[in-house]
Amino acid sequence: IGFFDIETTHLKGNFGLMLAYCIMDDKTEEIHSALITKADILNTKVRDKRVVEKLIKDLEKFDQVVTFYGTKFDIPFSRTRAMIHGLEFPSYGTLKHKDVYYVVRHKFSLHSNRLENACRTLVGSTGKTSLQPALWQAAAYGDRKALVYILDHCKEDVRDLRRLYWKVLE
Repeated sequence: IGFFDIETTHLKGNFGLMLAYCIMDDKTEEIHSALITKADILNTKVRDKRVVEKLIKDLEKFDQVVTFYGTKFDIPFSRTRAMIHGLEFPSYGTLKHKDVYYVVRHKFSLHSNRLENACRTLVGSTGKTSLQPALWQAAAYGDRKALVYILDHCKEDVRDLRRLYWKVLE
């Protein structure tokens, strides 16, 4: 099982770039990841292609991925970016996928179904860092400090997702 999350510059794959992704291995707790660079962003032939290529290779290491709202965002965005770059994303139905968002939404009564709130309420804590628009804007232009912050944010998301997954499955 791999716990999967992406960070992007936009909510739609044909407009945005994938800044980073993380997949946390459930057994080893190793986090597979990639982070876009300023050089990638400035090279119109590359953009996020290197990140998406590595993502596809890392997805192949897992029998199943778990996301939070990945049915509507992470998977379609990743598939879109792969197709734009002419890369072969796992065919529909070949990648086993569980989306914890729908478990939280349908099995619990929370004022907000966001990952951060679900972890605070159901797990008792969260490691999430705050979403700061200025950092995402700086990252879109390749600011190294902002990009590292975003990668750390993504890592905390998969750690939280793993804790939430095992808590709600109990």
